[in-house]
Amino acid sequence: MESDPVERTELNPADDDVADIGTRVRVRGTQEDNIRDRKEIDQRLDELESEIREMRKGYEEECRLRGVKPYAPVSMSEFVVRDLDRKLKEHNKAKRAEEEATDTIIDADEYAQVELPKSFLLFVSYLLALCAPIPLFESFAQRLPFAFMFGTLLFIFLLKRD
Repeated sequence: MESDPVERTELNPADDDVADIGTRVRVRGTQEDNIRDRKEIDQRLDELESEIREMRKGYEEECRLRGVKPYAPVSMSEFVVRDLDRKLKEHNKAKRAEEEATDTIIDADEYAQVELPKSFLLFVSYLLALCAPIPLFESFAQRLPFAFMFGTLLFIFLLKRD
């Protein structure tokens, strides 16, 4: 059950003309879309507020340890720069570790030798030959001798390939 569409206005990103910067276009959306968009915006705002609270706690703790007065403009900007620098270093360290792990996995895959049992290869060969869509053979009984012959040739080919 879909609700009635509700009109909302948005800036038109296709307008490059300076005179038309303020023009708006009508976008039709359902009420559920608007509610979902609003929930996503509220969730993102909550995430940002919690990040700001965490930064303030860290800043106040650092000020308390250093014995300086919190919220001095210079020290707050220094804290923000150091906090961002710390986060960047952690991100780079995690990225480096991920790249090293990926390199290790690729190296292991390059050296891995997987050998299938010969009976499995024979079974797959017969199955492929039996399922081949050949218009000459209409029934399963007509297809069986061909499948046996073709499957055997395919099996020999797979063995020679190794």
